[in-house]
Amino acid sequence: MNACRTPPCTHTQEDAPEHIPQVLARVAPRYLTRAYKITSWNDAEDFLEQLAVRTGKLGKGGEPDLNTTAKVCVGWLELSYLYLSYLCLL
Repeated sequence: MNACRTPPCTHTQEDAPEHIPQVLARVAPRYLTRAYKITSWNDAEDFLEQLAVRTGKLGKGGEPDLNTTAKVCVGWLELSYLYLSYLCLL
């Protein structure tokens, strides 16, 4: 298996929030804290709610927009992965 293989594009999919539990399980909490400035969370939904409030991704009535927030989060991780894959090819 190629270590530099590109992951599937998920930031355009509607099921982006379903990928967040996998991200939280695989990425060390200190890296998520450094990247998103969120110190603690209970589960994936709590993480997305805090991130939505912090980044201003709110819908009508101040409700956090979890789908958009998940797309942004997963999209950022995809870009990081693609950059690291590029470095792997050099």
